[in-house]
This record gives sequence, structure tokens and C-alpha cells, in this order.
Amino acid sequence: MDGDILNSPCNFVIFGATGNLASIKLLPSLYHLEAAGRLPESMSIIAFSRREWTTVQWQEHMIGVLKPKLGARFNEDVYTRFAARFSYVQGELHKHEDYNKLKEELGKPKMGVCTNVVFYLAIKPAEFTAVINNLDKAGLNKPRGLHRIVVEKPFGEDLESAIMLNQLLHRHFDVRAGQVDVVQRRDRSKPGLLHDVGIEVLVEFFLLITGGEGDIRQKLLNRRIRVTEVVPERLGCELVEHVSPRR
Repeated sequence: MDGDILNSPCNFVIFGATGNLASIKLLPSLYHLEAAGRLPESMSIIAFSRREWTTVQWQEHMIGVLKPKLGARFNEDVYTRFAARFSYVQGELHKHEDYNKLKEELGKPKMGVCTNVVFYLAIKPAEFTAVINNLDKAGLNKPRGLHRIVVEKPFGEDLESAIMLNQLLHRHFDVRAGQVDVVQRRDRSKPGLLHDVGIEVLVEFFLLITGGEGDIRQKLLNRRIRVTEVVPERLGCELVEHVSPRR
């Protein structure tokens, strides 16, 4: 990926911030990136959830989630730096007027020129449609910079619902061509669910191991080849012990 994109100021919005997925996987992963110095200095994170909390109450919740989970790896200085990135917006996923509060928070002056936004949907699949439609109604899908939307697995409950979700995303967001399906298996005898992962990461991986230039990248982006990865999975990414620091 382009270095300017990686280092540019960014807003990272977490829908379902108080939910199980965010607590078990997302927050610990972001904390590890903070500890490794991999988050841009100007990056801010907005937690969006229905609980009537202030930002201070959210931060109290977050330390209650992270401290017991990280154990000896928890560092007060790292957490202080990490927590300072956060603001909290109270809102219901299905109330389009609450997205105006999110829009207002995104519009507040921050260090740097924040034009890039990641919307991370750490919510139930049944709520994807409401969030995507409400982001559109609030005009939050019309970027001034580089906007991305991250949809957690499962990507639809069956082929028909997956096609509908794909069409919805293309209708409201500038979705990049290129899809990589990953089959995760909790054990070797039971098939898991298909979901999308970032194609750019796998493209760089293929270029690294093959020494190739544009041929593999072009085939991936043109969908002329299909990549399926089978990942034995116990629980989630909180099992990762270390994230390499930026060099």
C-alpha cells in the first residue's frame, strides 16, 4: 500500500463498539498496533454504540476490557496514548438521525487534516443493511478523502443474501474490484463461513513469495483467479502475541 495512505490522518469508526466482537478481537488488536507504533499519530477512533455513555465512561469500559485480557502485556503508558484517540457517540444503528451526531463528531477539528475514514461494522449481519443505508442518508459514504467500509463475517447467510449485500455496498460505496474468499475452519471436519479480507495484503504476499510484478496483481484485481485460504481457528486475533513495530 502507498506509504502516504498508511501515514495519513484517519478516523476509524467502530459500530457495535461495546459488543462481543469489538471486545474480544478488535480493541485488543488496535491496542497491539498502538504498542508497536503502527497507528498514525493523528488517527482518531470513534466508538458508536447505543449505551448512554460519555467518552470518559467509554474509556472506563475499555480499560475494564483490555486490562484482564492483556494481563502482563498491558502497559499504562501505551493505554493512556491509546485511550486519548477515542471519542464516544451514543446512537442506535436503526435511527438515521443518530448518524448526524456521528457526522458532527467526524467534522470536529483534529490534529492534521482528517479526510480518510474507516467504518468498521462489528455488528450482527442482520444490521449491516440499516447501517449502510443510514451512512448513505447522512452523506457519510461520500468521501472527501479515502473512505473504507469493513464488513465482518459472515458476508450474508447464503448466496442470495451475499449477492444482495454486495449490491448494496456497490450502490452506496466506491467498492474496489477484487474479492478474496477465506474459509475459516474451527476444526478440520466442519466447514466455516466465507468472508472478505483485504486484497491488498494478499497481493503484497503473493508478490513477496513469487518475486512477481504486475501479472498476479492484475489477475487478482480482474478476478481472473480465485484465492481460497483455509485457516484453522481457535477463537480470534487476540491470540496474537506480538505485532512487529514499524521500521
